[in-house]
Amino acid sequence: MTPTYFQALGRAKLAGFLVVFRQLALVVPMVLLLPALMGGNVLGVWLALPLNDVIILVVAVVLLMREYRLLNNRQKEIAG
Repeated sequence: MTPTYFQALGRAKLAGFLVVFRQLALVVPMVLLLPALMGGNVLGVWLALPLNDVIILVVAVVLLMREYRLLNNRQKEIAG
């Protein structure tokens, strides 16, 4: 939902960043690296996707907080 929110605000770069970061830049390396870091255990592949979702959630919340702060500041400038 966060990429859709950013697209609706006209912030396509942020929306695109989240989509690419989630699908390519984070998932592929994690699926390849986590099993190696866990000693060849297949559990690393299974943990990669939930860990990816947690990381994306944190990044999305930080970006949303920044955007809300920016919008609030703009609203104060217009009102005051």
